[in-house]
Amino acid sequence: MNDSTKSAAELTPIILVHGWRPRKEEDVLVEWDVMKKALDKENIPYYEFNYLPATGDPYNYPTDLGKFIFDIRASTGYTGKFDIVCHSMGALVSRFYMTKNDNYKNIRQWIGIAPVNHGSALADLIDSKRLLYLLLKPLLYLYLRDIGSSGAVANMRTYDRQTLELNSSGPGHDGVMPGVTYHIIIGHQVPAQTKFISKLMGMVEWLIGTSKEEYESYKSVSRKRYVPTRVKLVENGETVYRWTAEGDGAVANEQSILGNITPKLIRGVGHNDLTKDPTVIELVVNFYKNYEKS
Repeated sequence: MNDSTKSAAELTPIILVHGWRPRKEEDVLVEWDVMKKALDKENIPYYEFNYLPATGDPYNYPTDLGKFIFDIRASTGYTGKFDIVCHSMGALVSRFYMTKNDNYKNIRQWIGIAPVNHGSALADLIDSKRLLYLLLKPLLYLYLRDIGSSGAVANMRTYDRQTLELNSSGPGHDGVMPGVTYHIIIGHQVPAQTKFISKLMGMVEWLIGTSKEEYESYKSVSRKRYVPTRVKLVENGETVYRWTAEGDGAVANEQSILGNITPKLIRGVGHNDLTKDPTVIELVVNFYKNYEKS
């Protein structure tokens, strides 16, 4: 039965799961404000899972998500499934929750917006041995306290052990859990907004990066007026870093891909703007309203 034909009491609630360092105003979470207005307009029920400041190991938060869902059931008497709509690091939080104790049975569909399913190559900078980066590292630790060995940044490395285990879970060993419908929405080829910032970041990344070739790939992408996104590759058996326009400025598109799920590409929208983009919101609403129980 299509959700649009159900009564309000039967509707499947959405759980919104934000990512790393989400937007706040005076310590109030505003990451989902535009999305929530659209859900209210469509009379779609939702709950907002808040785990601020969201700077710790993403694999510590799933327990809190489980308690959040338990409390919803206890306070409302609701016994059905939930949809999850997550952004960025929220993908790791929600997916790790689903792999534990058969929790995936609580979830009807999972919608990832710019999901960090396979980490972010930018996080790999913490392993850089470049002298300049080692000198800058103490300053970065003052601002990004989660950049250490047990924080969000460390655990969003592309080859983080826990992330690799997560992505080999499920019956297909591809991170996809049975009985859950998956959707992925990603940004693609985002136009550069500020030439100065683009050039500055290019210089910094060259100094703390791994090679001249990496810097050249950064310049090649930025010359085409796109925001470069760092990606970790294997070329001729060697691990290298390059920059690509095939991303949203923070996460390369291939890092968001999961299993055989074909993503929806939103052109011209960056990582931090996807949760409030009208096209993205329309997709989320359509995924919800057009879901058909198998």
